[in-house]
Amino acid sequence: MRLNKNINRKKRGAALVEYGLLIAGVALVCAVGISLFGKKTNDMISVTAGVLPGATAADNVPVKSAGLIHSTSANGVHEIDFNGIGDGSDTNTMGQVYGAGAEDLISD
Repeated sequence: MRLNKNINRKKRGAALVEYGLLIAGVALVCAVGISLFGKKTNDMISVTAGVLPGATAADNVPVKSAGLIHSTSANGVHEIDFNGIGDGSDTNTMGQVYGAGAEDLISD
């Protein structure tokens, strides 16, 4: 009887590890998807915003887009820039993403 209980505990622990790995994999796929398609979608919307007539001349410009995830594109390969994420250069990434003045509201 005791042997049966130990086997069940090991199975539950293994299932928990598998669920954790599954969630980590889904999170990684989502991060890559946002990195690749988020900027392209933002660029399409910004071009549309620049083409549509606005109330003033200042409204008739494309919206600047910035990536939430640091990435590089070299030789047609799009990669996450791990060096840019934690390079210690104290760059204000939230100010670049959300626009001027956001660096005072949000701390990286």
